[in-house]
Amino acid sequence: MAMTASVLLGVSGCTKKPAWSYEDVNTSIEIETLDASDRSLLEKAARYWHLRSNRAFEESYMIESPAYRFTHNLERYLYESSVAPRDFKMTIRKIVHHEENPDIATVKRTFWHDGRKNEESGTWYRVNGHWYHRFYFSPFPG
Repeated sequence: MAMTASVLLGVSGCTKKPAWSYEDVNTSIEIETLDASDRSLLEKAARYWHLRSNRAFEESYMIESPAYRFTHNLERYLYESSVAPRDFKMTIRKIVHHEENPDIATVKRTFWHDGRKNEESGTWYRVNGHWYHRFYFSPFPG
C-alpha cells in the first residue's frame, strides 16, 4: 500500500528568493504530521520548482539526480531547460512513495501557465538521505 500526503503549495515567480522555508507553504494538512523524509521531499520539490519558475537553472541543476548530472553537463541542461515555463503558479498535491522502494517517490502537482491548468507528476530519488529530481526533457513548453 502506498503512503500519501496531500500538500498545497503556492509558487509565484514574481521575486527570486535565496531559500525556501516552510512559512511559504500553504497546506491542507499540518506539515508537522509529515515524517522527516516527506518534509524534506516537500521542501526540495518546492525549492526546485521555485528555481525553475525563476529560470535559476544553474541552481536547479544541482537538484537533478546524480545520474543525470553524470551524463548531462550544465550546458546541455541549460539547453534542455530553455523551453521551461516561466513565472507560473503551482500546487503540490500529493507525495506517493513507491511500494517496492520507499527511496523513490512521485510528486504530483498542478500548475497554471498561460491561463491553462496542467497536471503533472515527477519522479524523485533519495540518494544517501537526500532527494533528487529525475529530469525529463520535452521539446514542448508547458
